[in-house]
Parts: sequence; structure tokens; C-alpha cells
Amino acid sequence: TEIRNYIDWLIHIPWTAKAHERTDADEIRRMLDSQFYAQKRAKDRVCEYLAVMHRTGRPAPNVLCLTGASGIGKTQLAKGIAKGLRRPLITLNLGLLRSEGVLKGNRRTFPGAMPGRLLRQLRAVEVINPICLLEDVDRLGTEVNRPDLSAILLETIDSEINHEFWDYYLEFPYDLSKVLFICTATDPESVPEMLGEHLEFVELPGYLLEEKIEITFKHLWPRQLALQQARAAHDRQTQALRGLQHRHRFAIHRLVRKGAGLR
Repeated sequence: TEIRNYIDWLIHIPWTAKAHERTDADEIRRMLDSQFYAQKRAKDRVCEYLAVMHRTGRPAPNVLCLTGASGIGKTQLAKGIAKGLRRPLITLNLGLLRSEGVLKGNRRTFPGAMPGRLLRQLRAVEVINPICLLEDVDRLGTEVNRPDLSAILLETIDSEINHEFWDYYLEFPYDLSKVLFICTATDPESVPEMLGEHLEFVELPGYLLEEKIEITFKHLWPRQLALQQARAAHDRQTQALRGLQHRHRFAIHRLVRKGAGLR
């Protein structure tokens, strides 16, 4: 069984398949603007970063790190980038990491061993070039009882070495250089220094009142309206089914009373 599982992982992990990426800078910007309101300076820097990456044909030396208060829209901007590039998005919450096995997998001598979470998500999206959102990178060094995973994460995101990422389950190098990593942080001062040297911080400041109003009417209100309409449609369907069930029950009851032999 263990050998079969290992071979199954080798077969189904993507090795060469890529998402067909959008490279037109103007189209990417239009998609970002449609998905994410305001934050012009942050979007300008993101578009410059992507344009350089597309022109050089290789990953940028530093990884984008979106910073700002909780709820400011860091994850939503990352989703907009993924949609603009037409790449699938995978997510890892670094604040929940408790051991290197979460990223690097377990050795096959352990019962129930599996590859790390990153390779498992790559298998799910079936391409080697998704966008990987690493959330809460500033929480890596905030807990005393947790081992320092900065070196493991650096091995994952550093474009100079991640083409030979070593997963303990596979036991041979896997190329992560085609993955576009994006980090988020609430407090950039709390990011471990080893990682901070390899990150490019892009700040998302707070919104003005006028921007909050526009976001409410352009994004939040349509989303809530669609949700309410879906709920109303579900309620109508449920009510119709209950009415149908009541009529069927009444018809069955009449058949029984007429001695149709239904028991």
C-alpha cells in the first residue's frame, strides 16, 4: 500500500503542466481595477513587478509582501492578481504552521506519511505555476514554543534555490521556481530578519471615507444582494418542495383509505 501511494503521488503531482498565463500588462491592470478598488500606489507597484517578471522571463529576486491592517484587502488583492494572470491560487496560512513537516512532508517511514501541504495543493490545481499566497508571514516568530521555520520558508520561496526544493516524502528535488509566491503581513516589523531581506514590502494604507462608500456600493452591496437572492431562491424551492411533499402525503393517505394495498 505504501509503495502504491508513493507511486500515485509521483504520477499525479504536476511536473510540466502550466496554466496559460495572461501577460498583457494593460489587461492585467484592467482586471486588477475591476477586482480591487482604490489602492492605486499598491496596484502600480504590483503591475511593475509583474511587467519586469514577464519581460525578463524569470522570477524577481524578492517576493512581494502585502502589508496592512487586518481586513484592508491583502488577500483580496492577491486574488485579483491571480485572476489577472489567469493562474490558480493556493493558500498557506503560516500562522498555523507548527512543524517543518507541514511544508516539507513526512518521511515515508512514518505511518500515514504524505508530502508537504504545498505539494498537496500543487497536485490539486494540477499545474506547476500557480500563485501561492503565504498569509501572516509576520506570525512565524511570534510564538515561543514553536520552532523557527524561517529557514524552511526561505528554502521554499527563494528563487535561487527553490528549483531544488526537497520534500521528505518524495526524497528528491522538486522545482518550485515557476510558482509565484506572494506574502501578507500585518506588522512588517515582526517579520523575521532572515525573511525580510528577501521580501519587497508593498503597503496597503487605510481607506478614505469616500473610498469606503464606493467599495460598499461597487463590491460589498452587490455581493450581499446576490447572497440574499440566492437565499430567497433557496427558500422558495424549499417551500415548493414542502408543498409537494404535503400533496404526496395526502394522496398516499387517500390510496390507503381506499384499500389500494399500500402499507
